[in-house]
Amino acid sequence: MAKSLPNIKGMLQEILGGLDSSDLGTKRMARAFVLCLFGMGVVVAVAIYTVVDRQIAYRKSHAAPKPSHIEESEEEQKKPVKPEDLIAQLGSFVVALKPIKDQDQAVQVGKKIMNLASLEVVFICDSPDTRDYVQGNLVQVKDQVTEALTTMERQQLMTVEGKRNLGAKIIHVVNRWLPSGKIKRVYFPKFIVD
Repeated sequence: MAKSLPNIKGMLQEILGGLDSSDLGTKRMARAFVLCLFGMGVVVAVAIYTVVDRQIAYRKSHAAPKPSHIEESEEEQKKPVKPEDLIAQLGSFVVALKPIKDQDQAVQVGKKIMNLASLEVVFICDSPDTRDYVQGNLVQVKDQVTEALTTMERQQLMTVEGKRNLGAKIIHVVNRWLPSGKIKRVYFPKFIVD
């Protein structure tokens, strides 16, 4: 391979040198050869451009059309969103939890267990539109949160892991209920189990 390169280089020098030749036939052949090389380069460049252009056109024509509401939301997403525009405060809840199995035994020992959870819930939404929808439908959202809470046992809510599970359960239930958008995080600024 290394030996063939100098030969090609020498041939090109000889051909280009033929452009300055005093022999008319050599000069014509050298010009024809250079023009052929130039023409082949142009043909290859046009072919590459055409193939690339057709691939781009094919991808655009076969791409799924975006619904108009998605295009609008993309435009809105370009606007900077303040973190406070994503916060939905649901307020305070007092909910009766799942009945305790040993309630009678706890009362005999002298402990009065109310089996209630009092908490405040704050959502972090994925967009201001989701936040506005949650704020506009607080009664239904609170019903979804209550549904998630009433299935929890008192002992579960007494642990950090239980509170995390409750947060995940609330996110799942509310996101399933939402027509679009989603809840990203749930916070409990106040959480008391009695």
